[in-house]
Amino acid sequence: MIDGTNVNLSDNDRIFITVNANKKAPLIPANSLVRYQLVEIILRLAFKKYFDSGEEFSEAEALKRVQKEHLEVY
Repeated sequence: MIDGTNVNLSDNDRIFITVNANKKAPLIPANSLVRYQLVEIILRLAFKKYFDSGEEFSEAEALKRVQKEHLEVY
């Protein structure tokens, strides 16, 4: 999803740190993700790449585009 214009490597790092810093459960290891955190990262990247840039007009459309172009869903 890194394209160098809408999303770059530092955006990915910032999103990971933000999601990982908001841990509430004591059983999550440091610098690790659980499933709901991975979903949150995908959502944040979809919004940053497609919604914030104006390529899609709604968050739902941005998520659909990420699912279609970047995730292999059966």
